[in-house]
Amino acid sequence: MTLEQDFRTHYTEIYRYAARLAGSRENAEDVAQESFLRLEHLVRRGAGPAEPRAWLFRVATNLCRDLRRRRRTRGDGREGLEALRSRSDPSADLLREERCALARRVLDQLRERDRVLLALWSAGHSHAEIARIAGLRSSSIGRLLERATRRAASLLEEESKR
Repeated sequence: MTLEQDFRTHYTEIYRYAARLAGSRENAEDVAQESFLRLEHLVRRGAGPAEPRAWLFRVATNLCRDLRRRRRTRGDGREGLEALRSRSDPSADLLREERCALARRVLDQLRERDRVLLALWSAGHSHAEIARIAGLRSSSIGRLLERATRRAASLLEEESKR
C-alpha cells in the first residue's frame, strides 16, 4: 500500500482514536497529522513498518500520552473538550457537554494503560490488534479490558453521585 492509500484508509480512524485520548478536535488533528508525517519520514528512508495501521495507532497512542504529560506538567486545568454544538437546541448542547465532561473526568482518573485499552477497544480493534498497538500479550487483553471497564464503571458511578 502506498503512503497516500494508507492516509486515505486510516486517517479517519486514527483521528477518531486520537480524539478519544486527546480530548479535543484540534489536538486529535495534530496527533493524526503528526502520526502520518512520521510514517512518511520512515517510508522516505525506506524503513516503512510492516503493519502501517498498527504502527500508526502506536504512534498516535504515544503522541497522546506525551500531550497529556505536557498538559499535566504545565498545570493546564482545562478539560480539553470541544462541545459539539448543534445550534438548534441549547439544552441538548448543555446535556452533551455535561456528558462529555463527565466522560473526560472518568477517563482522566484511569491509568494510562486502561485509557488506551478502552479507546482502542471502542474504536473496534480486535484483541490481537490491541496487543500489537499497546505492546502487550494478546492473551492478557480480555482480562485487562474487563478490569479497565470495571474501573471506569466504578469511577463513573462515583462521579455521577457528585
